[in-house]
Amino acid sequence: MAIDFYDINDRGFKNRLFCLTEADFEKIRDVLKDYKKRTGLEIDLYGKTRINYDHIKLIIDLLEQLVDKDHNSDKRIIEIKEGFKNIRNDLVAIGD
Repeated sequence: MAIDFYDINDRGFKNRLFCLTEADFEKIRDVLKDYKKRTGLEIDLYGKTRINYDHIKLIIDLLEQLVDKDHNSDKRIIEIKEGFKNIRNDLVAIGD
């Protein structure tokens, strides 16, 4: 299982921005739970999910809290956070 992230304007989904694997989801499980609790939305692991820019900022904040809280220096979590930080538009997440 993996989720690919695309810019909302990439209608043909030709230029993947980044990807999260099943292992990545395990690492950020608490972030995704908190995201759902705060927004009522869930990133669909098997379908399409639109993530607006304000929610991207929330995900970044939650990832930063995870790193700070657990003193987590896991390189992949930092890479995931940076992936979201590079986004300047809404996203579409496509799971498989």
